[in-house]
Order: sequence, then structure tokens, then C-alpha cells
Amino acid sequence: MTLLARHRLCFYRRRCMPAARPEGNRSYAIVGEKDFPWAHPVALRHATIYHARFRQGHRALLGRVDGEPVFTAWIAVRSLRVDECAWTCTIADTEAVVYDCVTAVDWRGQGIYPEALRELSALLAGEGILHLWIYADARNAASRRGIEHASFDFLGEIRAWTVAGMTRRRGHVPGLYP
Repeated sequence: MTLLARHRLCFYRRRCMPAARPEGNRSYAIVGEKDFPWAHPVALRHATIYHARFRQGHRALLGRVDGEPVFTAWIAVRSLRVDECAWTCTIADTEAVVYDCVTAVDWRGQGIYPEALRELSALLAGEGILHLWIYADARNAASRRGIEHASFDFLGEIRAWTVAGMTRRRGHVPGLYP
């Protein structure tokens, strides 16, 4: 149980549109459980959580450079549990949320994160998804910069305070519903 925590999450959305594929040695693909790189050290460390996400119907975005996994992110549709706010939000059928984005340490600062988000938007457009959501902690300046470089629009924020296991939230994000 969390005794005391404060969070301020910023929510963003962008329209999903087809786009030119990245050039060179970078590739991105939405994968399911069977195609996920389970031998990767991050996957080994979080295998129980990742298997549970796949069982819930979530998928993963996998970014590779010369075949080596360098980026992962998770994709949810219909609903998403935002643990920081103790909140489950409902998402329209034509929308998706990307969360828990991780760029390998050696590849940070090279534009992988915004490129992966733009590519995910294009991949989802091909599936009929109209909007892609993402959120970040307000204090995570690097993540917020990457989100903005990927052409997401800020739509609102949720603040949450947890004291002795009880959470209070304040804020509203148009388009996301509890």
C-alpha cells in the first residue's frame, strides 16, 4: 500500500495518419506475445507483467536498429488503468493509448522516441484508429519533449494525491472518461 504519493500527469493526443516509413536501418512493428523479444534483458526482468498485458489484449510496439531491439512501448484500446492516479479511463473504439515507452540507454537522445510515436500513429491509422493518446509525468521533461516532437497536442492533466491507500484526483481531460 502506498502511504503518500503525488502525481501530475499530462495527457496528449494526435491524429493517426499514414506516413513515410523510416529510412535506413530502423524499423518499427506492432507485435503480439509470440513475436515479442523475450530474451531481451528488460523483457526477462518484467516477464510476468508483460505476459499479463498480453493476456489483457494489449500489444507492444517494437523498435529495432539493425535488428536489435532498442525501443518498446505498450498499446491499449478500449480502456487503460493509470496506476499513478488509481484511475481506469475508457477510450473510444477508434482510439488507442500508448504507455510505458522505453528507449534503450545507448540509443537515447537520437530521436528514436518521437520517431517511434509517429510510426505507431501511422501503423494504427492502417488499422482504422483515428487518435493516439499518451501521457507523461509533468516532471519528465525529456518524455514531454519527445511527445511534443512527435506532434501530439496537450489536452489536459490529472493530479492525484494518495494518502494511506486512498487516492483523490483533480483535473479533466476531454475525451477520456472514468
